[in-house]
Amino acid sequence: MNTSTETKAVIYTRISSVAQAKKGQGLASQETRCREFAHMKGYEVVEVFGDKAISGRLVERPGIKEMLSYLNSNRRDGPYPLRPMT
Repeated sequence: MNTSTETKAVIYTRISSVAQAKKGQGLASQETRCREFAHMKGYEVVEVFGDKAISGRLVERPGIKEMLSYLNSNRRDGPYPLRPMT
């Protein structure tokens, strides 16, 4: 766990279909897993962003744009680690 200044993190969740949510892979479960990971690493989650029913193939995603704008506006408050979920 990070014992110095706590590293800040943002969470991005996305589902591409309603069926995905019905299988238990909805935004809430993704956020829970991300928060658990952040806690384990000692990260402070400062914001959560997400998109519903949007394909991962699309570059134009409102939640991604909002997250990037937030990170750009708050870059001095970082660092924000890059940890893609697979």
